[in-house]
Amino acid sequence: MPLNRQRKDLIISVGVSVVALILAASFDANERFIVWAEQYEHLELDELPMAASILAAALAWFAWRRWRETVESQAILQEKLSTIAKLQQAQYQSAQRAIEKSNQLALVGEMTEAMLVSVSVEESLSIFQAYLSQITKQRQGSCMLLENGTKHAITKQWHQADDDMQAIDFSSCWSHRSNKFYDSKMAFCSRSCNKGKFRQLCFPVSTGNHNHGVVTIAVENDEVAEPISQSVIPATSILAITLSNLDLRHDLFHQAIKDPLTGLLNRRGWQQESQQLMKNNKYLDMPFAVITLDIDNFKQINDNLGHDAGDKVLKTAASVIIENTRQGDTSCRLGGDELVVLLSNLSLEQAVTRANSINQQFQQACAANFSNQSLSFSLSAGVACYPSDGDTIEQLIARSDACLYQAKKAGRNRTIPLVKV
Repeated sequence: MPLNRQRKDLIISVGVSVVALILAASFDANERFIVWAEQYEHLELDELPMAASILAAALAWFAWRRWRETVESQAILQEKLSTIAKLQQAQYQSAQRAIEKSNQLALVGEMTEAMLVSVSVEESLSIFQAYLSQITKQRQGSCMLLENGTKHAITKQWHQADDDMQAIDFSSCWSHRSNKFYDSKMAFCSRSCNKGKFRQLCFPVSTGNHNHGVVTIAVENDEVAEPISQSVIPATSILAITLSNLDLRHDLFHQAIKDPLTGLLNRRGWQQESQQLMKNNKYLDMPFAVITLDIDNFKQINDNLGHDAGDKVLKTAASVIIENTRQGDTSCRLGGDELVVLLSNLSLEQAVTRANSINQQFQQACAANFSNQSLSFSLSAGVACYPSDGDTIEQLIARSDACLYQAKKAGRNRTIPLVKV
């Protein structure tokens, strides 16, 4: 087994001491050294003090070696303790980051569960706002979504976000256009947020195929973006998926209740909407009118001009009806060329005037679309009003339908209010 430093030093010290003692004994026992000692007698060299001096020197050297070794050991120990402290600190910070990340992912999980039952964009945004304010802690932030069919932004903010975080031009936003994360310190995006007072991290609210908007988080200039990104990116992905699902649900719902040709409600949609509107009007104690319309000589139009032209006439009638309805009104294609409109807060006289206006505008639109045709285009209409003519939608439609047939028999191209049957 190889000797360590302490054993080597001990062996050397013992060896030096033994040699010193041997020399001292030789001076006394060996007469050959007497002459030599007499020659240097004036130097007062004596074998015992010399041996003692050599022994003292050996012991001093041995002590110095021990002291140096102790100092080196203490330095090594201090370095190891410092390394252990750094490792413990790093381990603690890593554990804290892991706990924080776990908490953030738990919040994302809770947000996901809440998003699953949201029924509107506004509700989804409120959920997102509540959870992002916790995930991002005290950092200011905002979520800006592009409203469907418009260029306007729907904005939700948290922690008193600066005004610069809600001003956005989606056409100039690099994160929105590229579907990628953007850090404003990169300074190549022309969006107005780059001119703000602080650094911003921008995250697209995107499913890959469709980008709904942008989430912006304010951070310190020297802050590392990765820990924030690791929690915000999953949250924005969940929001994007939720919004896409809401859009899909909305589209499927409207496909189920809308007539694909005219864009008016179909019979199923009419049953849902009209019952609700009737309850609302009854609750507000307001009158409302039901107008049943029919395109005059529609079979002749199909026979003479073809079914494409017939479809065009139906679309024209639907377009005119939509232009003459308000929020709180509804309209439906019951089947074939029979159309029905429910008009809120309108008396019988006002409803007749509205039906005549629809007929007049329809004739003008058809005259422009079929200027080379000899056929005439017009509508016949019957009108019934709540509460004087019935208490239910079924009664009002039946009675306005009876008025419609009266208009047909009277020569078409006219509106007739209720005739009691």
